[in-house]
Amino acid sequence: MDRSEVDEVDEVVREIPVYLSTELSDSLHVVQYPLFSIHRAGPDAAPMEPPLPSNARIRARHSKLELGVNIGDQHVPGGVDHYDEPDEEELFSRQQIKEHRYVSSRVPHQTHYAIGAMRDGALHLTPVHRILQMRPSLAHIDQADEADQDQFVDEDGMDQARSASAAGAKKKDVKPTQQAYRKRETQRAMNARLNSWTHLHTQELLDPFVDLAIHPADSGKADDEFEKMFCDASEEAAGAQETGGEAAKGHQEPEWLESLGPGVRDDLMAQVSRTCRTHGFSREAAVLRQVSDLTGAQDPDQAAARASQVLDWFCASKPQDVSPFLGKASYDYLTSHLENGENDQANTTPQSLGGTGADFSSYSLAGLAHLLPEQQVSAILHQARVVEHHLLEAMATNLQSKHGSEADQEAELMRLITPNAVLVRGNWVIRSDFVAAPNMVHNRDALLALICKEGFVVRQPLTEALKPLSESQVLELLEQVAVLNRIQRCWRLKLPDNPTFEQDHPTVTDEQSRLWEKKCKVPSVRGIIQRYEAELAKLGPGEYFPTRETVPMVAARPGF
Repeated sequence: MDRSEVDEVDEVVREIPVYLSTELSDSLHVVQYPLFSIHRAGPDAAPMEPPLPSNARIRARHSKLELGVNIGDQHVPGGVDHYDEPDEEELFSRQQIKEHRYVSSRVPHQTHYAIGAMRDGALHLTPVHRILQMRPSLAHIDQADEADQDQFVDEDGMDQARSASAAGAKKKDVKPTQQAYRKRETQRAMNARLNSWTHLHTQELLDPFVDLAIHPADSGKADDEFEKMFCDASEEAAGAQETGGEAAKGHQEPEWLESLGPGVRDDLMAQVSRTCRTHGFSREAAVLRQVSDLTGAQDPDQAAARASQVLDWFCASKPQDVSPFLGKASYDYLTSHLENGENDQANTTPQSLGGTGADFSSYSLAGLAHLLPEQQVSAILHQARVVEHHLLEAMATNLQSKHGSEADQEAELMRLITPNAVLVRGNWVIRSDFVAAPNMVHNRDALLALICKEGFVVRQPLTEALKPLSESQVLELLEQVAVLNRIQRCWRLKLPDNPTFEQDHPTVTDEQSRLWEKKCKVPSVRGIIQRYEAELAKLGPGEYFPTRETVPMVAARPGF
């Protein structure tokens, strides 16, 4: 039988509409019992069923579920007792153990799961939030051991007290105290400690239990929750049709995009896509600058209108490429650097975050809430490298002056930022000695000084000035803090200039200007800047677009 015959025989006998219900998508858990299987039966051939819990509690952040089952309610297939009751009572009396406890372990998602239910010929799907596997807990054994150990310690303490009272006439020996100084923890040792069972268990214990209410399957509450898994097919279809019509009508591709050349349009859309994934409050400003640079719009109002059109169209046509902006907990600029908190194994312990060699790859947005204020600021700077001030201000949620005046909060935040970052055109950039090798610090400082003064750098003269560094090493330095403008053929800071910050904080701006003047007096940094300016002067007027006059100055820049 060939393929055509198979297709003719295999006919579509029924089409089933599918609807997605999201009302329970954040709370629907699948609870599995690996030790209870329908294939394992008792003497009466009755399948083993999961126990009916009498109480339940959960550690919400770690998704650690505990279920308590009364011993009398434990299901045994066939009603057969599988232990000698008198002997069992000698080991564990009923006054000590009144219930069996089951503890969950989270199963990592290998793919996406959903629970489906049929109603009126339609399939309704609800996404599964997490899968938990329940296994018996042996915590009562640990508690018994701790009780025996405490009793032994009490008896030993009484013996020592008697000995001390008998020898009261003897003079107590004065022993010198020793102070130990711990060596600075290496990156490998820190990673090993963060992944150790002791650390993970400690973090789990810090997550308090929340008691849960249990409703039988035939109760009214269970029926109400079950109804949330269904959505009205007519309303779903009408809403989808209405939403699609509005999107098609109001978010069509702007006509002026078609007039651009293929290369310019592709470059613009690539930059807009990257901006929508990595920017939050500064998304509009970044797109405005990209539209102005690539389209040559001279009229500010025209450039602003075009930026708004292309941003609205991109967000509507490609929502999967746009990071959601849901307030202070989900800043888009940081979600590209910090994990979403699904795995919180190594992101909630305060550590010494400053200094070279610290590893921040496992920190998440959820983990930031458990860090000290100075560690929050350091972790954000290490992840993002270039950060706007208002993002740092909003993400540093554990400031000691959080309930004080705005002036106190601002002063404390500045005290935490300045040891970790330098100000470049109104934005904070992490210090070079925190992220660069010792022999690369002066190279990175020279690059930041040029961007701070001119607003841009050209790669060819910079490569000549930074020799003997290879072109790949120079490119790596640039990509850490800057983005390429293909039209103007120069590199600019990742974030747009922020003159508002420098105007609102003149004292900090003056301090940072003096800091840059001091850095530029270092012979190695001054030599790189001089070589760069000499190489830049050799370029013709058509070899790069921007000049010092065309790049706006945010504030008075230090002289070189």
